[in-house]
Amino acid sequence: MAKRAKPQRLPGVDGAIPELDNAAHDYAALRDERMALTEQEVTLKATVLKLMHKHGKTVYQHGAVTITLVPEDETVKVKVRRATGDDTDSREAQESVA
Repeated sequence: MAKRAKPQRLPGVDGAIPELDNAAHDYAALRDERMALTEQEVTLKATVLKLMHKHGKTVYQHGAVTITLVPEDETVKVKVRRATGDDTDSREAQESVA
């Protein structure tokens, strides 16, 4: 009997690289969390838009909160200023609400 040759890998097919597998799984988990947060953000933004319409406001300012209705895009622009030491951090979001 002839000794069988060791099977060769197909060209372009590599063995497993645990480091890449782990990085891919970490990335996918974080991406899935971000996507879930995006769904929550869209829901909350729609609520803000409905409340602006309900109260007949195009601009709302109170304390550190500023909300501006953008009628062309049927969306809202939300800014919440947070004091960080001597500086003021302004976070802004603007997306269309379906």
